[in-house]
Amino acid sequence: GISSPADAEVISNSFGTIGRSMITLSVFLTCDDWSTPARIVNDQYGWMEYFWIWYIVMGAFLILSLLTGLMADQMMDAREEEESSEGGSVDPDDLDKQLVKLKRRLRQGEILDLD
Repeated sequence: GISSPADAEVISNSFGTIGRSMITLSVFLTCDDWSTPARIVNDQYGWMEYFWIWYIVMGAFLILSLLTGLMADQMMDAREEEESSEGGSVDPDDLDKQLVKLKRRLRQGEILDLD
């Protein structure tokens, strides 16, 4: 059994119900204050140490995958929004022609009047 009443209380608070177990496992994924319940369980069941390592690594990959997907989706939405606001892609040759016209007008003083 559990070695002390304090340890039994920690286990009961961490894994006493399905809801508490879900919260505890979520906390394990954040790596925040997970060592105490894990240490107590490992004292009783040594093989659980391998489970904790597997669980944290797989959880980290899952969270990383979700964040990567979210970022890719946001970037795709931003690109689509930018393309729709531009009205399509810009032809580089057309852009060069417009730049040449603008330079010519600047030299002739049509655009800027410094007076």
